[in-house]
Amino acid sequence: MGAWIISRQVSVRQGMLQKLQRSEKRKSAILDTALDAIITIDQKDLILEFNPAAEKIFGYAREEVIGKKMAELIVPESLRQQHYEGLQRHLLTSETTIIGTRIETTAMRSDGAKFPIELTITRIDQEDAPLFTAYLRDITINRQMAQQLLHQASHDYLTSLLNRHSFEQSLQRLLDNMSPGSQHCLMVTTHP
Repeated sequence: MGAWIISRQVSVRQGMLQKLQRSEKRKSAILDTALDAIITIDQKDLILEFNPAAEKIFGYAREEVIGKKMAELIVPESLRQQHYEGLQRHLLTSETTIIGTRIETTAMRSDGAKFPIELTITRIDQEDAPLFTAYLRDITINRQMAQQLLHQASHDYLTSLLNRHSFEQSLQRLLDNMSPGSQHCLMVTTHP
């Protein structure tokens, strides 16, 4: 009877271990195939997870960054103090301005180049200290496309001059801001 109970306990533990291994494989598959960069840090800003998309976007190999301070690697110097202050404030008071929201900010690649990103941060509560996972998307192409569309909406395709609507808006702004008594001249030419 005792051998049967021990055998049953071993069987249950093996089943639980197999379920845990399958769960870890699923998690790894999700991290490895995600198109967005996924970076997890601890309360000391040390990188614990850095997926393949993060390697591609930032130009670092995972092995280079694990255990290093995230801010020193991917946060531009001009934003680091703000990052550290926000992290400390959240750890002390649980106040947050960005956790659970989507924001646009600037990040830095391994070569020092700065680029625009869309960022979402989540907090993962653990028994000893929280972890923070950031989901980052490079939005450089989106910004370029928006600028191109804005230019196309306000400029003539052939001449690259302001189109009629944009010209009229600019002229109206100038007329609205004219000082009393000032004189201006507008010359219009037409081609035969």
